[in-house]
Amino acid sequence: SSTGFVKRTGAGAYSAISNVNIDTETTGTLPITRGGTGATDAQAAINHLLPAQGSNDGRILQTDGTNVSWVDTPTTGITALTGEVTASGSGSVAATIANNAVTSAKILNGTINAADMDFGGVNSATSSFVLKDSTGKFEDFACATTGHVPTWSATGFVCQAPSITETDPKIGANTLNILSKWNGTRLVASGVYENGGNVGIGTSVPNDRLDVQTNASGASVMRVQNSHTSGWSALDFYSSSGVLSGYIGWGNSTSTAPNVMYVGTEVAQPLNFVTSGVARMSIDPLGNVGIGTVSPGAPLDVNGPIKVNASREMASVAANSTTSYTIPDTGRNIRRITLNGNATIRLPVTTDIGTDQAYTLTVRLTQDATGGRTLTWNGNGNTIRWDGGVAPAHSTTANQTTIYQFFYVGGESVWYGSMVWREN
Repeated sequence: SSTGFVKRTGAGAYSAISNVNIDTETTGTLPITRGGTGATDAQAAINHLLPAQGSNDGRILQTDGTNVSWVDTPTTGITALTGEVTASGSGSVAATIANNAVTSAKILNGTINAADMDFGGVNSATSSFVLKDSTGKFEDFACATTGHVPTWSATGFVCQAPSITETDPKIGANTLNILSKWNGTRLVASGVYENGGNVGIGTSVPNDRLDVQTNASGASVMRVQNSHTSGWSALDFYSSSGVLSGYIGWGNSTSTAPNVMYVGTEVAQPLNFVTSGVARMSIDPLGNVGIGTVSPGAPLDVNGPIKVNASREMASVAANSTTSYTIPDTGRNIRRITLNGNATIRLPVTTDIGTDQAYTLTVRLTQDATGGRTLTWNGNGNTIRWDGGVAPAHSTTANQTTIYQFFYVGGESVWYGSMVWREN
């Protein structure tokens, strides 16, 4: 064959082959012209393949698209790295990022520690929140209305006034303006209402600072009690300047006014009793009592007429008999007696009249239709002293009247009697 390779297979014997194993079947050096490197090691092979290196120290290898050659190092290349990331020096140098060099976000992934973030801001009207969405992006979120807060909705955060729905079973159901109370299990509505600063007990529409109402037969509306025996069960009234000015109450058993109901003033002002908006009776700071006047000039000053309506009693005496009749008591001072027979009339017992008291008794004595009835007076343990020394004679004419008057001073055991009027 005129082409290919021949391989010796023995003494004087050869055979044609298509390829040769250079590592095991050749010796010596394969020249570059035959597709080799002209060398037996790597470094020598590189040197044989490169353009001649003599006088080319420091130059770089450059291709023109077809061949390679040695050229000078370009003067326009990178000599230093500046900006947010910096590096300088020759050879292999480390690049660095200086503090505060990065002024905008350039980190796509990873984390930033709180110590590396600026928390020196000030809470002001322009403050806002930072929210992260489901993709990891952040949003600057702010509420523009006073009292609104960020609230989660089905589609994201929104700004709205807070609304709290209490589902705790211990809270219970509450009603507007009704104060809650604990029933041992949970809070429930009480009977106390508050509306506009007014408090109502028994009413949901209090008209004053404290409005107490009830609708129960025989029940009192309010109870005032001081359980201390030397205390006062009282209501005190203060002036606009905070001075105790009046009171009403009860003095307990060992107080300075024991077992006394009192109404009074603490200042030098009168105590008025008013009906229909008009003062009808007044007690001035000196203790003078005025009726029909608020300026009494005496211990008792009555402006207007005085009318005395006394109790009266009709006593019947059996006709045609001598009967003893006792006027029963001194609780009534006007008596009307009709004589239906001859009678002895005994004046009341006076044991209930004290030494500092007096009693006046007026007796209207009338004959019945028969007339002629006789009468004897008896002091019932007391002496009767008549005006003129003798009991005046009464009218004995049928249906005619005689009026007697008696006066008794406690402790004297004497009735002073006189006849003040008689029909002829």
